[in-house]
Amino acid sequence: MKLQLWAVKEVIKRCTGTVVLIGILTIIKYALQPITLYLYKTIISDLENIQIYFVIIWIFLLLVIEIGGLFLDTCSTILEKKLQLNIDTKFYDDVWKNAECIDVYQWDKNEFMIKIGRIKKAVESNFASSITMFFSVIGISLSLLVSIVMIIQTNIVYFWLFILMGTFQNVFLFKYNLDYVELIKKQEPFQRKHDYFANILKSRKYIKELRILQIEEWLEKKRSKVYYKTKDINMKFSAKWTITNLIWALGMYVIEGIFYLIIIVASYNGKMGVDDAVFLIQSQLTVINLISSLLQIVSSFSKEGLYLNEYRSFTKTKENKTRKTPEYSYQSNLSVKVENLNYQYSDERVLKDINISIKRGEKVAILGENGSGKSTLAKLILGLLQPTTGNIILFHDKKSAVFQDYAHFYTTVRENIALGNIEFLNKDSTLYEMIKNVTVDEQDLDNYTLDTKLGTEYFDDAIDLSGGQWQKLAYIRSIIRQADLLIFDEATSALDAVSELKQYKMLKNMLKEKTIIIITHRVGIAREMNNIIYLENGRVVETGNHEKLMDKKGKYFDLYTTQAEWYLEENKSENVIYD
Repeated sequence: MKLQLWAVKEVIKRCTGTVVLIGILTIIKYALQPITLYLYKTIISDLENIQIYFVIIWIFLLLVIEIGGLFLDTCSTILEKKLQLNIDTKFYDDVWKNAECIDVYQWDKNEFMIKIGRIKKAVESNFASSITMFFSVIGISLSLLVSIVMIIQTNIVYFWLFILMGTFQNVFLFKYNLDYVELIKKQEPFQRKHDYFANILKSRKYIKELRILQIEEWLEKKRSKVYYKTKDINMKFSAKWTITNLIWALGMYVIEGIFYLIIIVASYNGKMGVDDAVFLIQSQLTVINLISSLLQIVSSFSKEGLYLNEYRSFTKTKENKTRKTPEYSYQSNLSVKVENLNYQYSDERVLKDINISIKRGEKVAILGENGSGKSTLAKLILGLLQPTTGNIILFHDKKSAVFQDYAHFYTTVRENIALGNIEFLNKDSTLYEMIKNVTVDEQDLDNYTLDTKLGTEYFDDAIDLSGGQWQKLAYIRSIIRQADLLIFDEATSALDAVSELKQYKMLKNMLKEKTIIIITHRVGIAREMNNIIYLENGRVVETGNHEKLMDKKGKYFDLYTTQAEWYLEENKSENVIYD
């Protein structure tokens, strides 16, 4: 209940006018029910007394109420849709602001993705339903109170009988909803796994490799196994509640039978008029439905609360609000300074006591074997991860990056590039110049206009790009951002060693005044760098330029010696002799 009240307050703060209108319409709708009961009783009474004139008036009022009810329902539906649109806009804004503060590694965790799914449902459904439930509870309570007063005035015995029937009917519903919440929690991990396999089987992205490897059947078995696991959980739940529902329904029929028998006997003995009999029968249906609706709302609090609580905890977490992100300073010839940096992921210390300084305009390579912590360090510098301890100071407020798994934005070529700097969205000459100057493994986009749509899965008149062309767009986005610090994290790992070296030379020529950090496990571009930082097991074990580290004959020397033959072709073509 507390979560629902919190949700109502949050929605009222953001969408006051719409909420007030929904509240008024909802309360009026429920207020019409006891009025309808009274009119039915009055019509029967006036019919018995042959007061046709009044009967016509009451019937006319009933028609007005019915038509008014339809009008109220239509208006409520429109307002609820408007409310949901406002909630989507305003509440998702809070979600994305907090999501920006979450370490990127969290997005790889199954539990975190389940949490995000629940938050999504809270925004797209549960906040709006909290408003509906809140005003429904008020409307139902008022309607129920008036109906009960009318019933007690007729005969208090029937009041207690209705309470018994309503309670018996809805204890079942209350328990059902509690079990349903547990069912959701059990199903979510399996459902996520099932959706993953189903997506692979139907996605155009995977179809070629699936057919070549002939693994559709194997993947389908994996999907089916998870599906039947989910189905088994559902079947057990359904079997339990089908039997329970049968027992409950039989009990309800017995109680209703007793009620109708009492009405018949009282009418037969002359202790009850026809108008009271009709009123009580109508009241029984109305009161039971009102009690049912009320208890259904109350019993759904736990289910709704599951999603609302995820949203509240996600958007209110102190950790999110107090994240230590890179500090900024502008009074130095430095570009990046890392002091006593440590980073721990789960129980593993990924980076240990990192201290480095990078000057403005310096070109730096961070080398190391896979798992040495290179990419983690890059993400920390970019602010995508939060240091466990230590400080990162950036001397620029504008940074850019290209990762190994660069994004594919299914929009136009123009928008793909301008996402790096939206100011250039309509500056065609600049965009075409960037396309011409940025070369990625001899890939080009010259055959396409800026308004060419990308992604045939989403647009009928779109095209598909090669991997190299997508990579070229990623490079252009990072450069057009006009950042002072650019990080390339294994961005050229798909290229061969010689092509990677050519790639870096292109970047160096275009970004002469910029600070560049290259994350790689190859040494080919190291000779071109001002400084090399070698990581091993999360620690900086060597720093210096190529000549210094070669003279040292340490880790870098060993790695360079091992990889030197990869660059023989490049060396010969440029008449360069590497030591």
